[in-house]
Amino acid sequence: MDNNVKGFLVSFLSKLERAKVDCLILRGYDDLPDIVHNDVDFFVSKNSHLEFFDLLTSTAEEYDAIIDTVLERQGVRKLLISAPSFILHLDYWFELTFLGLKYLDSKSLLTNKINHKTELFSIPSPAYEFQVSFLKEILHNQIVRKDKHTHLTDLYSRAHFSRNDFIYKLVNNGTVDKALKYGPSKNIIMFIRVFIGLFTFNMIQYGVINTLSSIKKFIAIKYLKRRA
Repeated sequence: MDNNVKGFLVSFLSKLERAKVDCLILRGYDDLPDIVHNDVDFFVSKNSHLEFFDLLTSTAEEYDAIIDTVLERQGVRKLLISAPSFILHLDYWFELTFLGLKYLDSKSLLTNKINHKTELFSIPSPAYEFQVSFLKEILHNQIVRKDKHTHLTDLYSRAHFSRNDFIYKLVNNGTVDKALKYGPSKNIIMFIRVFIGLFTFNMIQYGVINTLSSIKKFIAIKYLKRRA
């Protein structure tokens, strides 16, 4: 058995394929499984995330690895996998939200996935990878960071967005073009506009009660659970 991180990933990915777990690797996938540059970010169908973790656990046992949960929040679990010959940071998401507000439809993301060049796993289409990365930059950082700008610009040039996606509104009102044009400079006004747009989008798409309930759940998990 190959005892390095590549062997671990290939074994795990093979199990996911055989079990037909609906998932993909969100970003940083270019050199996988040969080289892991940072962490490995999976997105998993909400209906499959328990099976995903079970398969991860069985793979870890084969490599005498220990899995520790570093962080668990609404829609995401961040793990540290420690084996005798390697350490791997692996995160898996089953919902993409900001402060409890959904900024990407999970079903659409998985439905439009494409094969990685190795054919060992799936990755997002350019349109959905752009949405994930761009909205993460604006909502979490209020900036398109310099090291992300070239890749995002390339994805944007190849993307075709659905009218049902939140990003479609940001493309139409010029927000995306402005963010990519001005690059690595914080823009709080742009962040506020995007956040208000996202809040309004959630209220329309999911209803007032569901939106407020999701925000409440986020607060409970992040703040109240931490104090308990």
